[in-house]
Amino acid sequence: MSNYGEEPERVCELECRGLQGLPARHEFVGPVKIVLIESTPMDYRFKVCWSAMVTMSLLFLGVPAFTLFYYTLYFKLPRLVNLHIFLCTMGLQLFMVPGILMHSTFFGGAMFLNPHSRRFQHFLLQSAAVLFSLAGTVIMVSYMTCSVHALTGFFGVLFSLFAVVLGPGAYYSSSTRPEGRFNRKLHMYFGLPSFILCSLCFLSCFAENKFITWLGNRQYHFVLVAMVLFHFVSVLGAIYLKAKSES
Repeated sequence: MSNYGEEPERVCELECRGLQGLPARHEFVGPVKIVLIESTPMDYRFKVCWSAMVTMSLLFLGVPAFTLFYYTLYFKLPRLVNLHIFLCTMGLQLFMVPGILMHSTFFGGAMFLNPHSRRFQHFLLQSAAVLFSLAGTVIMVSYMTCSVHALTGFFGVLFSLFAVVLGPGAYYSSSTRPEGRFNRKLHMYFGLPSFILCSLCFLSCFAENKFITWLGNRQYHFVLVAMVLFHFVSVLGAIYLKAKSES
């Protein structure tokens, strides 16, 4: 296989183009012509920064989630309500979010997985998320009221059920065929509203008067809300960039 870029001047020219923010283009000619186009330094820095944001958002998510778990240990609410908080937080935050990020190139946990393993882990995490959230919703039927928390949680779980029903069609169909791309988009059209509504439901927990009174620290309350918002924006941005790369 011959290399058209063997001359030092030509190699320097290609590498310097990459350093100047332009994609470096290398050509190798043999039985099959191969063209390698490297990403620009700007693209690389963007990916590193957004990956750091996603990692920080997952770390930040642990603070409000385990604050709620700690709140349930005080048994200020009925036992079924405490169980509801535990199940829905586990399902809609600690299972659903990593499941969504399994398909994102900004998520370090999926970096070294092949496409089949990513789809399989996405399936396992999302199945666990739906089971936990559905159980947490069912036990709250007798306590349900018409509130922002109840409505966003109910419709968030409902959309997640539709996404799970459509999941096998997206899982087993090829992304190179029109029906496969359609199944994936339809699955995403239900999965994305589910994530948004469940995040709003989770955020509304911190507006409950009983929780604010128990917390007893207004500044810490604002920190929790800021962490949830940062997490929401980071994950939503990763989803958008993934969808944009496939369009």
